Amino acid sequence: DLVDGLRKFDVKTFYGDATRPDLLHAAGLMEARQFVAAIDDKDQLTELVKHVRRERPDIHIVARAIDRHHVYQLYAAGANDIIRETFDSAVRAGRSALEALGEHPFEVEKAVRFFVRHDRDTLRQLAAAWKENVSVFENEEYVAIARRQNQMMMDTMRSDRSADNNAIDRAWQPPLTRPDDAEEDDDAARALEAAGARSGDARRVAEHLVAANLAGHDSHGIGLLPAYLKHAQAGLVDVAATPEIVHDSGAIVKLDGRDSWGRLAGEAAMRAAFAKAEDLGACIVTLSNAHHLGRIGAYGEIAAQEGFA
Repeated sequence: DLVDGLRKFDVKTFYGDATRPDLLHAAGLMEARQFVAAIDDKDQLTELVKHVRRERPDIHIVARAIDRHHVYQLYAAGANDIIRETFDSAVRAGRSALEALGEHPFEVEKAVRFFVRHDRDTLRQLAAAWKENVSVFENEEYVAIARRQNQMMMDTMRSDRSADNNAIDRAWQPPLTRPDDAEEDDDAARALEAAGARSGDARRVAEHLVAANLAGHDSHGIGLLPAYLKHAQAGLVDVAATPEIVHDSGAIVKLDGRDSWGRLAGEAAMRAAFAKAEDLGACIVTLSNAHHLGRIGAYGEIAAQEGFA
């Protein structure tokens, strides 16, 4: 019934034992560019990969592994890409656990990406050392690789957590603070107020500039203050303007910055995006007529802090 039903949807379907050579040939094995093996029986799946590799030495084989040792069997059988059926869910569970413990989203993302890359590399090395008729506990080469890779992962994780973040990392994180930051913020804010900016607006723009320096992006830091002051004096920025939504069709929002400070317009655009994404699941927000937005990574940090990235 299922096969007949699928054919009603124009899904070309073959029914039978996927390990049978005649069925594989009828399904087009000899003309296929890729073969995906995902049957439930572990032993049959391995034999299927072996058969396909014998018949088609040139074909790309993607195979689903039942467990870690099955990966080694499929690797030896000739599979190109091996997907463990519980690996992705385990990684996602680990991500959720770290976030629930209060880890910064970017730190979690770094840890997850490192673990996935490291595990993939380790698995390749272990697969090459694996011997079908030898217990992994008695396989000295296998044990040595496992111990070395595990130690490497632990050392890297420890050093990453203890070392100062580099400029790229800091660009994704809430800026660090130093004792003299507040004084520098105050000086910049006072200068902006003198140019006509409202007190609260001046503070936010000043903090944005100083934060760029702290993030390692001096090109977008306090060095821009003289240019900002000249722009205000020349009327290139409306120091009293407030960004405004001028078009709202649900998931598409257009925001006019009214020539306001870029930091204010950028924040307004992000807040509009958060509200729509929370309500609808996704949205597109455009922003026009705004002064210099400053370091763009700061807006990603806002999204991360609000749980949207």
